[in-house]
Amino acid sequence: SVVQYNHSGLYLCVVTYNNGRKRHVFSEEILLAVHERSIVDGEDRIFSQTTLNVYAGRSAIIDCQLPLKSNEKMLWSILNRTDVSFENNHRFEFIDKNQYRLKIRRIEEFDNDLLFECYYENQKPSSQGLIKLCVERIEPPPIIIFVPNNQTIPVGVDVTFTCQTKDNANIQWWFISNGRSHKSNKIENSKKYKIDTNHDLIVRHADKFDLSE
Repeated sequence: SVVQYNHSGLYLCVVTYNNGRKRHVFSEEILLAVHERSIVDGEDRIFSQTTLNVYAGRSAIIDCQLPLKSNEKMLWSILNRTDVSFENNHRFEFIDKNQYRLKIRRIEEFDNDLLFECYYENQKPSSQGLIKLCVERIEPPPIIIFVPNNQTIPVGVDVTFTCQTKDNANIQWWFISNGRSHKSNKIENSKKYKIDTNHDLIVRHADKFDLSE
């Protein structure tokens, strides 16, 4: 298949093998930078562009997609926002001496569509790499409303347990018998148990075998 800009990134090869009782892990990082090269007015020009998907609330590392030159330092700028600066901003940190990789701490939703430019210190505008951020939200887990229901009841009565969520999350009930903590059984509707439409669990005619943890 044809290599495209969005194939740029850090590829990680991980090998795991066992040697007797010891387990060994070997890894190798391969940085792929996809770019175009052309001659304009007798000048060698390099260009690359990519979109990077990141998640709000997490950190991210941006790699400049231009070819790495050990003797060249990368400079960075943000093209479409004047209110975000690299200077005296603890959110941004270069993690290598050539400033080829830029770390952003705690991505915010307003970082969406930020357009970063990277270029060789001594070769602008003949070199240019563009990286656009696409910020995605991480859906939080359902909020569980749990009402403690530790109860002591007489034999033969019905008992109700409550567990609710603020959305339509799938709620399941499981039973772990006292003295058999290694085994759990999923509860389904039966003569003994009833799971109500609001997810309440009703235990009918409780007896000594219904003791649980």
